[in-house]
Amino acid sequence: MSKAKEEKERFPKKPILPTKGNLKVIQINELTHDASFENILFENLELPSSEADDVSVYSSIIKSIDLSNSVLKGFNLNDVEAEKINLANADLEGSNLDRVVMAGSRLTGLKFVGARARDVVFKNCKLDLSNFRFSKLKDVRFENCILTDADFAGGELENMTFSESDLTNVDFSQAKMKKIDVSDSKIEGIKITPEQLKGLIIGYSQTVYIVRLMGITVR
Repeated sequence: MSKAKEEKERFPKKPILPTKGNLKVIQINELTHDASFENILFENLELPSSEADDVSVYSSIIKSIDLSNSVLKGFNLNDVEAEKINLANADLEGSNLDRVVMAGSRLTGLKFVGARARDVVFKNCKLDLSNFRFSKLKDVRFENCILTDADFAGGELENMTFSESDLTNVDFSQAKMKKIDVSDSKIEGIKITPEQLKGLIIGYSQTVYIVRLMGITVR
C-alpha cells in the first residue's frame, strides 16, 4: 500500500461502539431539551419537525429515522453509526459530530452553521443545498455524495476528502482550506479564490478548469 493511500485509510477515526448485544433498543415519541442517550439502538422512528436543544447521543447506532424539518440546535453525536437518516431541511446550528459515520442519508438543505465535525464520514449521502457556513471541519470524508450548491463559506476546513462526489457550484469563498482533496470529484462551478487554491488537492484532468478559474486563458 502506498504512503498516500495509507494516510487516506488512517482518517477519519472510526466510532468506538459497544457490541450490538450491549445496545439497548428504545422507542421514543419525541425529543426533549437536554436529552442524553448512550449505548442505544434507535430504529424506524418518525420524528419530523422535532424541536429540542442540546440533545446528545453517545456510542449508539441510529437507523431509518425521519428528523426532516427539525430544529435541533446544539445536537451532539459522539461515536455514532447512522444509516438512512432523513435530516432534510433540519437546523443543526452549533452542533458537534465526533467519530461519526453517516450512510445513505438524505441531508438536502441541512443547516450545519457554526458547527463542528471531526473524524466524520458521509457515504452515499444527498447533501445538495446544505449549509456548512462558518463551521470547523477536520478529518472529514465525503464518499459518493451529492453536494451540489452546498455552502462552506467562511469555514475552517482541514484534511478533508471529497471522493467521487458532485461538488457542482459549491461555495468555498472566504473559507480557510488546508489539504482539501477533490481530485476525483466533479468541481465545475465551484466558488474559490486563487489564494485558496494552495489548500486544494486536484487531479490532472481538473488542471485546465482550475487554471481558467485563475483567469488564465488556455488555447
